[in-house]
Amino acid sequence: MELVQQFFNYGYIAIFLMLVLGIVGLPIPDEVMMTIVGHFTNIGVFHYEVAILVSFVGALLGMFISYMIGRKAGHFFINKYGKWIGLKKRE
Repeated sequence: MELVQQFFNYGYIAIFLMLVLGIVGLPIPDEVMMTIVGHFTNIGVFHYEVAILVSFVGALLGMFISYMIGRKAGHFFINKYGKWIGLKKRE
């Protein structure tokens, strides 16, 4: 119920931040959250167009941050920890 209460307290900012953080990697249930957002939109708590826009921008920013983390730190982690999962350095 705490997730639902956050939507009432913070509205669109909560949708945006939870999507960004959930896609980056924190254990936030994105699919469940979007179902709740859909329900709140249906009963008139959120505006349809704004909810879609905020959700889209939040998901896009989360994917961009994940991509940049992988691009900047990915080689380091593969070189350092790849041996544990059977990966080797390129020659």
